Amino acid sequence: MTFSGGREGRARVVAVTPETLSVVTHGQHVDLGEEDVWFIHRRVRDPTRNGAWVGFASGAAAGLWYLYGFCFSGSDSCTPQPRVKDFALIGSFFGAVGAWLGVGLDGLIASEEEFWPQTPAAPGA
Repeated sequence: MTFSGGREGRARVVAVTPETLSVVTHGQHVDLGEEDVWFIHRRVRDPTRNGAWVGFASGAAAGLWYLYGFCFSGSDSCTPQPRVKDFALIGSFFGAVGAWLGVGLDGLIASEEEFWPQTPAAPGA
């Protein structure tokens, strides 16, 4: 939150009306006028389920690509030939690792958006 005068602070917004902005800061309820606050930036957390799905899909694809390339590259390094359950097992394992990484990386991402934009008046205006 950027107050008039350029001072920044943290507060939890309780209510917004056309005339006032009610916040709680340091355990105290404060009503601020429109002229008292220039900007409010709120932190928006990204749900981690989309990171899990993207991580699972990319991990499973990587695991299947690895198994396919390893066993069907023309060499005899993969005997006996894999069965459907081998593909399912490798895809699930690599997918689970990818989902775990996706959730971890997605949890680090947070964005900010302006909640209360008010253009500051020029000094002396």
